[in-house]
Amino acid sequence: MRPSAVMPYSREDAEQYWLKNPPKNAFEIVRAGFAPRYVHQLPGITTTGFNIRLIAVFGNATEDVERRVIDALSPLGWQLIIVSLLDKSRYRPARVIVTGHGFSTGANLYGVAPIESCIPRPEIVYHATENWRIPLIRKQGLKCNRDEVRYADTRDKIYVCPILDDGSTTCAAYWAKLLSESDQVPIEAFSILEVDLRTSPSARVYQDLHSQSGIVIDGIDSIPSDAILREYVLRNGQWIAKGSGN
Repeated sequence: MRPSAVMPYSREDAEQYWLKNPPKNAFEIVRAGFAPRYVHQLPGITTTGFNIRLIAVFGNATEDVERRVIDALSPLGWQLIIVSLLDKSRYRPARVIVTGHGFSTGANLYGVAPIESCIPRPEIVYHATENWRIPLIRKQGLKCNRDEVRYADTRDKIYVCPILDDGSTTCAAYWAKLLSESDQVPIEAFSILEVDLRTSPSARVYQDLHSQSGIVIDGIDSIPSDAILREYVLRNGQWIAKGSGN
């Protein structure tokens, strides 16, 4: 179940979307950006319910190439996401589930999608991060990912959730658990920040296409430090506001 802050789309809705909104200009940018590699538009969509059209690129591309394509699409309201890479030094497993027809295992797989703003725009969101980062965030604000990104499609973005902890896979507590497991860091080494987005009216806020629960923030350098309302820490299996005395 997706957060209420995000407009829901079923798979049927996505099919109709692409019939009514063929992104010819977006695909031209993608083909030109990945040239001379062969680029092929796959007929299938993904089963996540998002408006993603899959692109097969035959031949490995560097992060700089991907970044140029992403930067060219973004001002037009389009985005490129990395679905699955063949290059084992940069390998990314397919997190976006692919429908059966048209998928080629001999190609790198990307997705082209419109940037769909969260409607209504959430006022309060939650961001999971390691404890050692907190003093820096308190001093400099919550900055977009730049130096420590694993893939080009996560650069210059902040990832948040609309829910602190409701026991589901759509909340910030779940993302803290995922980050703990993937980075092999104890979950007690993480905190969750409550962030007031009303302090960043110029930020672009939209659905993360790699998950059902994430929200992406971009278009700004950082969220100011005074927008951090609370810090939650894990105590006896519960996320408690720091300094609350519980």
